[in-house]
Amino acid sequence: MRCRKEGDASSKDCFSSTQNHWAKQDEEAKKKHDLLAGKRTAQGIQKIPMVAEWASEYSPEIQRTIRFIGLKTLGEDEPAETAHAILKVWGDALSRITAPPPPEPPSLMAWLKYKWQQVNAFLHNRKAIAYTLLLMGGLATMICLSFYQSAVMDLDRTNRIFYHYVIKNANATNDYHELDSLIHTKKLLQDIQDS
Repeated sequence: MRCRKEGDASSKDCFSSTQNHWAKQDEEAKKKHDLLAGKRTAQGIQKIPMVAEWASEYSPEIQRTIRFIGLKTLGEDEPAETAHAILKVWGDALSRITAPPPPEPPSLMAWLKYKWQQVNAFLHNRKAIAYTLLLMGGLATMICLSFYQSAVMDLDRTNRIFYHYVIKNANATNDYHELDSLIHTKKLLQDIQDS
């Protein structure tokens, strides 16, 4: 290592001046460190047991974390009460994250609210509404066709019975025509209305 100062001629002088320079730097750093350690001790965040004294409601992991946050973010001249209040806010936040509160027990109102939100989201979806209307229209068409087919089948069954027992039998055919002509005459309808 070369000495850059003008008055140093020998290597011993250079070595001793460098040693003295680094010794002064070390002393200054130690003084700063001791001063900072004293301030952090006054704040109660220098060591984890100190944090445990005023933040005993938190787990050791959270105590360690809020100590780290305090050392890195709080100013040296911050009063202890303010530092504790700030770090307790961090501790509460970390407690919520690491151990969230248990969920509320299920209730009918919560379930109904959840279902209503699903229905509301469904009704805001135009494509879903269109598909639902198409499905309902298809179902209504199928039901109407089913009723129509049932009525046609009943009519066909009645016609077959009528054909088998009335039209094929000559006596029954004559009786049917006679009754049919009586029913459709105006005089019979007037007699029925009068009575």
